Amino acid sequence: DILCAVLVWATQSPNGSDPDDLYQRPGLQLFAIIDMFKLFRLVRFKSLAKSSGVIETWWERQGVAKIMLIKFIFGMVVISHWIACFWSFLALCQAKTFGPGLGTQANWISYWYNSNYVAGGINPIGWENDIDRYGLSLFWAIQSLTSIGYGNVSPVTTAEYYFGNILMLISGIFWAFVIGHLVSIVEFINKHHVQYKIRMEEANDMLSTFSPQSSSDGEFDIGDSRIIRRRIRRYITSQYEKSRPARNDFSNTVTLDDAYPALGTLSLELKKLSSLHLIRHYLEMVPYLSSKFLSPEEQSRIAFSSKILEFAEGEAFAKHPVYGRGIIFVTKGCCISKKSTKLRNSIGFNNCDKPIGGDDVLVEDEFMAGESYRLHFISFSQCVFIPRGVVIEILAEN
Repeated sequence: DILCAVLVWATQSPNGSDPDDLYQRPGLQLFAIIDMFKLFRLVRFKSLAKSSGVIETWWERQGVAKIMLIKFIFGMVVISHWIACFWSFLALCQAKTFGPGLGTQANWISYWYNSNYVAGGINPIGWENDIDRYGLSLFWAIQSLTSIGYGNVSPVTTAEYYFGNILMLISGIFWAFVIGHLVSIVEFINKHHVQYKIRMEEANDMLSTFSPQSSSDGEFDIGDSRIIRRRIRRYITSQYEKSRPARNDFSNTVTLDDAYPALGTLSLELKKLSSLHLIRHYLEMVPYLSSKFLSPEEQSRIAFSSKILEFAEGEAFAKHPVYGRGIIFVTKGCCISKKSTKLRNSIGFNNCDKPIGGDDVLVEDEFMAGESYRLHFISFSQCVFIPRGVVIEILAEN
């Protein structure tokens, strides 16, 4: 409507002319249609906005969810505006006027006017009623895009029906686009809650591996595992807004923090207690690392230094390339151990029932000359590895 009004004003004769008479000129009609394509220059708005330092600074300060919502709403408004303008222009092309003749010629506006117009309400007839006409066109565009379809504005002529058919096909694709963006926005808005649920699920997975607390285990009481579980869950809930730590999945050697990301969100005390409940079962298998000789503080230091190793089927292991020799506990899978000495060779089958290398770890490297210890994994296996260095360090303090 604004474009047509500008064209009429620019081409009117000095003595004044009727806008309807001017629109009958074929040259002016062609010029108006060609000039409409200039609206596609709005596509450059994104590049123009990026060149503005003020807009770019404001954009960078906004949250991801807010940015996605703004882009989504802006896109909806622009597309609805273009459809409304074309829908209104289609009625103009058929009636050759926005004046009184618009209500007598066959088009969607005349149909709506004859069946829905109420005195004092919106009136799309007349050049001066461009705002009302645009509002009615925008109403039809939005209800078509959103597939609501009240039915009070509908096509009448062949051209309008074809345009409506094309728009309905496009709207089906657009509606899928809308749903996808809305889901993405909701995910970003609820990301803290989702991360909280992920951390709680990881914690529950870790807590399920806690060994049951027995009153006869050792001289030190590290607390009832049920109480520790409850404290950990409550602590994670209180840390609702903290980010979960990233897990290192690019190595077969990971720490307890990597294997159980929930540990990174706990306080130091809860972290020590959790590490004890995770590793204490294996420490009790080694007499000099059990609670009879080591305090919970010393056992927790060993637990913090423990590593989780994974081995593929058919893989062999003698010593860690970084941490050297140590004690191995096969937690999942099984392996065959082969120990060679100057006097004899021994082969054994190992699973989760006993530690491997518990005696040899106390022997200095120079006294291990001529002896070798090698593990051959016959299935995918996961092991707890305690480096010799931390064992010697803890024992030296006692």
